[in-house]
Amino acid sequence: MRHKIFTPLWLLLGALLLTLLLGGCGNEIFGSHTDVADDVGARATSSLQIGVDLSEALYAQNHGVQYRDTNGQVKDVFQIFKDHGYTWVRVRVNVDPPDNPNYAMFTDLTYAKQLGAIAKSKGFKLLVDFHYSHWWADPGNQWTPSAWQTSNINTLCTYVYNWTKDAITQLRNAGAAPDMVQIGNEITNGLLWDLGGPYRSGGSWRNMAWLINSGINGVKDAGSSAKIMIHLDSGGSRSTTQNWITNFRNNDGQWGDVNAIGLSYYTMWQGSLSDLSNNLSYVNSLGKEVYIVETAYYWDTNLKGYSGSQVPYPQTPQGQYQFLQALKNTVSAYSNVKGIFYWGAAWCQSSKWLSAPGWSDDDASRRSLFDDDAVATMGIDGLF
Repeated sequence: MRHKIFTPLWLLLGALLLTLLLGGCGNEIFGSHTDVADDVGARATSSLQIGVDLSEALYAQNHGVQYRDTNGQVKDVFQIFKDHGYTWVRVRVNVDPPDNPNYAMFTDLTYAKQLGAIAKSKGFKLLVDFHYSHWWADPGNQWTPSAWQTSNINTLCTYVYNWTKDAITQLRNAGAAPDMVQIGNEITNGLLWDLGGPYRSGGSWRNMAWLINSGINGVKDAGSSAKIMIHLDSGGSRSTTQNWITNFRNNDGQWGDVNAIGLSYYTMWQGSLSDLSNNLSYVNSLGKEVYIVETAYYWDTNLKGYSGSQVPYPQTPQGQYQFLQALKNTVSAYSNVKGIFYWGAAWCQSSKWLSAPGWSDDDASRRSLFDDDAVATMGIDGLF
């Protein structure tokens, strides 16, 4: 009918009645994969910014992984995400990791400059995730780089400030000027242990706040206009999030310089979407931008033994897509939630690029956005 200029009146009336009866079924949560992939107009009008952590992607691609779009066509991995409507790329930065390149610790500043420059050249916005550690930074690991070891908080603050200022300068000079900067990664339990850990011996909330302030000031004094993000892993815990923010603000934290709150949300670690929604109702009231800055779900059975409520959707490509649709709809109810980032999106065929003899499994590959043949799963469209 759409190709006809003139339509009989009875057909128009019938179409109107059908539309009213169906009540907008075209907006159902679980539409067909083909419709989502082809609906470029819907992507352009979405209020959510969709990002992807591609920290492993460049290294993996350079070591033989041939990423393929959903139709099986080999493409540059950045181009695949560009073609699917993603607008942000996230990259982690470690401080002189001695294990480089083992355990995916090739993510030093040199690598971040290369990856960031590619992302910017393709029109992505860039989120730089400073881990402030030589190792993976998360709630259970916030280790101070060996070159920064000290018992003096002022000395440690100086290390953070100088390194951050220099890193921002180098990124900008390399064509990888960040649009947003994370001051630490999942810092719910602090950063730069032990001095910067409020629950560590010798640490305190004030030490933590001062270290974060030093990172913020390093970004600003480098002449950067990048937004500042604080990243907590407490996506499903309102009380934990509120406690952290209260303590940061009460201990000299430069709250006014914080532009965005980033939250991690994984069903296996941070509870239900209802838990997330309860937290977002608080964070949404703070007057800051809010991002789900890490999330992922399984396209294949997990290797950790997660079950029940930890994996509430099928561990299949369809289930991955369904989870991401549900997540998008949950966060869209909150006006200050501005975007979602998928973590570990390009973590596939790790035998070609990952050396990690101490790790007992490759669970991250089961929640990538590429399958074992490096073909994009339908989940690549799940946030649109």
